[in-house]
Amino acid sequence: MKTSRLWLISAVAAFLAVAIGVSAAIATANAPAEPMASPSTSAAPSTAPKPTATAAPKPSASATDGPGATCENTVTDDFLTQMEAQGWTSVDTVDEAIGPKPFADFLDGTPAGAVVCRWAADPTAATDTLIDLAWAIAPGEAVADIVQRYTELGYIVTQEPAGMYLEQPGGQAYLLTPTDIRWAASRANLAYIKAPFDEG
Repeated sequence: MKTSRLWLISAVAAFLAVAIGVSAAIATANAPAEPMASPSTSAAPSTAPKPTATAAPKPSASATDGPGATCENTVTDDFLTQMEAQGWTSVDTVDEAIGPKPFADFLDGTPAGAVVCRWAADPTAATDTLIDLAWAIAPGEAVADIVQRYTELGYIVTQEPAGMYLEQPGGQAYLLTPTDIRWAASRANLAYIKAPFDEG
């Protein structure tokens, strides 16, 4: 028991260290290139080239950046092709009575800008023939709480190159990456999800 707890603590610590590093890179990448409404307060414009951050993708899905996450830009191109071939469409159920609420038990509730997407021939109809997927920006310091809470609920924690998986035996699963959290009704379906700022 002590060994598994130490492993869990070290895995969470490593994940948080990566998440903090990526968050710092994202904050640098999100710095505005030009002033919006007010002139610059510097004495003279600099002619030196400004450094650009390329180490981390820019998360355009936050409440203040870009168009935000949608059901279409948080899934892979292959998944979209499959859905189009089947005639399936999606609806974001994050604020609706229908659909799962995978982020509702998080310390601060559902993260701002999250999407919970139901894909089906008619995603508003009661049916068992559907796929539920969800995506959200990683809530930073709450990640350790998420890992601890779900571990106590019996979820299996595994650290892999893609990130940290939290899997309910025979059920739903989460993937925690340095930039986001992905949820699906099964671990296999996590392969369909991507961040809106990722290609493909």
